[in-house]
Amino acid sequence: MRVHLIVAPYTITSTRSIHEDGALFCLYFIKFMKNLSPNQQLLAALFLSIIASFLYTSMGYAIFYVEQGTQFIAVNFLNLLQLFALPLVFSSIVLGIHSTKEIAQLPKLGKLTFAIYTFTTFIAAVVGLFVVNMLQPGKHFRKFVPDDVLQKMGGLQLTNKEAGSELHIPNNLFQLFTDNSNVLYIVLFAFAFGLALFKLLPRHRKFMILFCESMNEVLLTMLKKIIRLAPIGIFALIFSQLTDIAKDHPAAITNVLIGLSFYIGTVMFGLGLLLFGIYPLIASLTTAKSKRKIGYFEFIKTMYPTQLLAFTTASSVVALYKTDEQVSKLGVGQKIRKLVLSVGATVNMDGTVLYQVVVGVFVAQLFGYQLSWGEQLLVAGYVMLSTLGVAAMPAASLVTTSILFRHLQCMNVITGKQAATALSLVYSVDRGLDMSRTATNVTGDAAAAVGVHAYAEQHKLDN
Repeated sequence: MRVHLIVAPYTITSTRSIHEDGALFCLYFIKFMKNLSPNQQLLAALFLSIIASFLYTSMGYAIFYVEQGTQFIAVNFLNLLQLFALPLVFSSIVLGIHSTKEIAQLPKLGKLTFAIYTFTTFIAAVVGLFVVNMLQPGKHFRKFVPDDVLQKMGGLQLTNKEAGSELHIPNNLFQLFTDNSNVLYIVLFAFAFGLALFKLLPRHRKFMILFCESMNEVLLTMLKKIIRLAPIGIFALIFSQLTDIAKDHPAAITNVLIGLSFYIGTVMFGLGLLLFGIYPLIASLTTAKSKRKIGYFEFIKTMYPTQLLAFTTASSVVALYKTDEQVSKLGVGQKIRKLVLSVGATVNMDGTVLYQVVVGVFVAQLFGYQLSWGEQLLVAGYVMLSTLGVAAMPAASLVTTSILFRHLQCMNVITGKQAATALSLVYSVDRGLDMSRTATNVTGDAAAAVGVHAYAEQHKLDN
């Protein structure tokens, strides 16, 4: 039987060995990817991994070096991301607390900014819990993906926590930073550390803040270099996972993608509630007694250009200038815009909070673990803390989501293999969700700025 497959710009045929075809494919794949922008590379990696897994399984290939090679790349890519997890979480949270403390030390406007951001973050977490419990995406996923496929994805866990498995505070500070399973304690320690800094003398506090800023910048610089490898890592993650699930049955891949559509719909529904429900309502209600009343639909129409830029760039920092421009059209003064928007670009991550709350509960549902309301609130509280000061850059969710899954492992909700599987599944469709989360984040910043401006106007404060 002669196999003939056209893959531009060359032809794979049975006249060449599979090794030669594989080498040629890799060369043209690299050349093709180098001509794309970073955003396009991630999307291309997603679609190419799905197409490649379909072709691989439909042709009945069982090539050892292909399967082992992609698994090797996928595992080490995840390890690279987690390599930066603990120090990045620590420095980001300390700097985030420093920012919010500086706001709180300002007059009433600064304290109001802090209060509004805390409120919207809480609302985002509540909306996330609401939509994921109402729509149950994990249970719908399991209707399309049978139990034997789930077992290939890491095994079903139908029982509750193992008997006697309790969380213990490490008794050694250095031990705390040497084990990724201590991520919850790192978050709590960073929070306490950040608050304690403000009890120090100014010269000591300044030194520690500069140290954390420097460490954060170094880690982010290194992370940006690693993110450049994201297309290769994502391709390997998705390809290895889908081929392992499907083996020689491509229909299983289709079922997995259909199952993921429920997860996508849940996240988008939650983000939509914030974008077209909560934020316009905040803007219209807070300005109801102001000279410059902002209507529900006026807010949506005005913020559309900012949302579009944030969606395409997936960075709230890049979209900051456009956010400032559009918020000024809503009558917000320059002083308030500078205060609220600049802080919000790095501290206010409502879309990310909602997304990670949904992801945490979805993964538990996926592997058959029924989270109690107390456990769900624990996950939501952890997410709210861990996203404080998260990097405002594309693909930053790779790190934060892997940390969330580590936290779920500590709670005995999922196993290590299930965590790797879950990350490959959720990130296979994450690019569009990442862009949508960023659009939500900048809209939340704008709503907060409008609210602070209305308060300042009504109380005749300098704005």
